[in-house]
Amino acid sequence: MSIYLTDQVQITPITRDANFRNETVGTPFSSDAYVEEDDKITYGSDGQPIKPARKIVLPYETSIQEGDRIKLIKKNGKVVTDKDRQVKSVSLIGAFDGSHLEVLS
Repeated sequence: MSIYLTDQVQITPITRDANFRNETVGTPFSSDAYVEEDDKITYGSDGQPIKPARKIVLPYETSIQEGDRIKLIKKNGKVVTDKDRQVKSVSLIGAFDGSHLEVLS
């Protein structure tokens, strides 16, 4: 599977306090990934384009959860600049053995 993971992302874990929902930022770490941009352009209520959804494929053992922050570092081996995005959902893919994770941000 590693030959398909041509990109690299930085994941920043976020924990939230149970009482006041204060966010605590954890130590960022990088992971190999495959990043796929959604090509549909959607517009908000003010008529401005909204940044497209991004599907990110990660190795199965990657520690990530909904609410964490994720940022693209390398695309096809080239360094890119990107902003942190909040993870909207994490799906475990695989029947009997875990194959990979699909993350929407």
